Amino acid sequence: MSVADRLASRLRLEPAVWLLPVSSLLGAMVVRDSDDPTSTYRLAVAVDAHLCLFVLAAIGAGCTAWKAGRLRRGGWTRRPWVRSPGRLALAEATTTASIQLLAYAVVLVVTGLRSALGAVPADGAVVGTAAVVLLATGAVGWAVGWSIRTEVAVPAVVLGTYLAMVFPPAMEPLWLRHLTGLHDDCCTHGEVLARPVILAPMVLGLGLFVVSLLAVSAWRRPVLGLVAVGVLVASAAGAASMVDHLDDRSTAMRTSEVRCTSDRPALCLWPELADARPSVSAVVGDVIDRWAAAGIPRPERVSTRPADANAVTVVLPLGDEASPEAVRRILAWAMVPELPETGCTDDGVPIAVDDAARVARAALALLAGVPEEQVRAELGDDLLPPVHRVLEAEPRARVRWLERVRAAVAACADVAPPVPR
Repeated sequence: MSVADRLASRLRLEPAVWLLPVSSLLGAMVVRDSDDPTSTYRLAVAVDAHLCLFVLAAIGAGCTAWKAGRLRRGGWTRRPWVRSPGRLALAEATTTASIQLLAYAVVLVVTGLRSALGAVPADGAVVGTAAVVLLATGAVGWAVGWSIRTEVAVPAVVLGTYLAMVFPPAMEPLWLRHLTGLHDDCCTHGEVLARPVILAPMVLGLGLFVVSLLAVSAWRRPVLGLVAVGVLVASAAGAASMVDHLDDRSTAMRTSEVRCTSDRPALCLWPELADARPSVSAVVGDVIDRWAAAGIPRPERVSTRPADANAVTVVLPLGDEASPEAVRRILAWAMVPELPETGCTDDGVPIAVDDAARVARAALALLAGVPEEQVRAELGDDLLPPVHRVLEAEPRARVRWLERVRAAVAACADVAPPVPR
């Protein structure tokens, strides 16, 4: 029999092929309910599509369990083996994972074309994670189907895979979610997936894959069972050690190149925001001119890259919403950094400094041309009187107060600078 004939025979008996339309449809439905079609950031769109992984992994595990159970029912486990069970499990799990990866690609294409990106958002790290997870769950499904009755194995691995991927994000400790391979909280334009969040599920997935192959071979070579236990412990411990210092966030600061203008201040934007550059540049220039008229020094640079933050650069955390109103508000808010989420005080955020920072941002927003109604909606009426006192203050006193507020926020000070009068 030729290679093509063997492949055709295998695919004809492959349940994942029969279920390919169902897998693709269910995956696309899951993503459609949760994605953001306005995003132009390739990684964010890829992560949106990646959410289908828990559906595809559960279906793939059920398919391999069913295939292993078919051989088990036929008495194959009791006959002389021409090929080792591990080699057979490798071939069958890889075939099913490849079919499920094809369904994943369909969801990726549909999600990309639906989004404002308008292209396939392929990201090597995200797709690599999906491939390893599908391979691991397929191998686990085969091992379970090889070991117990099909009518128990198939629903058990489908439900078990589903629960193993969707429950950890709702569990303590928070870092458990990073072992599932579902990167469901990524990413804004200034973020990328953290390296440990990419590597940990791959290490665990490859470990489970090897353990499953060893487990089916341990029927006649029990020593392989001990090896499997060792591999499972090592992979689980290794994966956990990569992420056990993290909280629920799976992102790190994005450091890739931005494209800058030669103006002063220079405007540096992410490549995917190039279409918005003319309008953003005009608004940023107008805001800087308004602030300069109020005595606030001009920054030398306005950049969307968080790593560029320094004394002469304002970081503009611009997303897909780049309307003039949004740019004015975001730029004003960016002039005063947020308080650190941890380490400020024993009981959380120092309220006085937080209120001073909010007053400073509101004053800068009003100077930038943000309507007072919008500022009031975000700030509340209680803090409007000190905002107006800041606006009425002498320019030098106002600038000194803004600098002291920024320093107090950076130092997490317990006492807020008094509002100038």
